[in-house]
Amino acid sequence: MAALSNLSDLASATDEDLLGRVRRKEYPAFVAIFDRYRNSVVSFAARMTGDPDEAEGLSHDIFQRMVNDASRAESGTPFKPFLFRIARDIIGSFVAKNRPEAKASIEKLESVGAPQNPSLDSRQTFAALNKLGPVHREVLYLRTFERLTYEEIAVVTGDKIPTVRNRMNYAVEHLRKELG
Repeated sequence: MAALSNLSDLASATDEDLLGRVRRKEYPAFVAIFDRYRNSVVSFAARMTGDPDEAEGLSHDIFQRMVNDASRAESGTPFKPFLFRIARDIIGSFVAKNRPEAKASIEKLESVGAPQNPSLDSRQTFAALNKLGPVHREVLYLRTFERLTYEEIAVVTGDKIPTVRNRMNYAVEHLRKELG
C-alpha cells in the first residue's frame, strides 16, 4: 500500500491498514482508530456492564491493550473482531469481579446514546434485552449493532460458529416471546 501521507489518508485507510501503522507505533493511526471506534466500544461496555461511567474507564483499558497487542496481531487480521475480542476479555473480567449480575438501566444508558438501530429503541425492547444472559446479549449486540458476521463473532467469543448461531437464535426467540 502507498504511504499514508496526511490525516485525510488516515481517514480513508482501512482498519487493518491503521492497525499495521499502530503496530509501527504511529500515533496518528491510533487516533484515527480511536475516533472510528470509541463510541462503539463505550456502547458495548456500557451495555455489558450496565454502567456508562465504568464503560468510559474500560474503553481506555481496551484501547491501551489494543495498542499493546497490535504487535502480536498477524498482518491482515480483521480489525473489528480483534478489537471486540479485547473488549470482551476486559469487560468480562470487570463484570466477573464487580458485577456478576450486571443489568443496565435505560436511564443510565441513554447518556451513552442508543446504538444505530431504530427497531430496537423502545423501553419494552430494552427490558427484553436486559433479561438476556450476557452471552446472548453480547452476540445479539455484536450482530445487530456492530454488524459482525457469525464468523467474526466466533473470533470475538472464541466459540464455534454453530454455537454463535444457536445463541443468536435463542436471543431472537427470547425477544419474540417477550415482545409478543
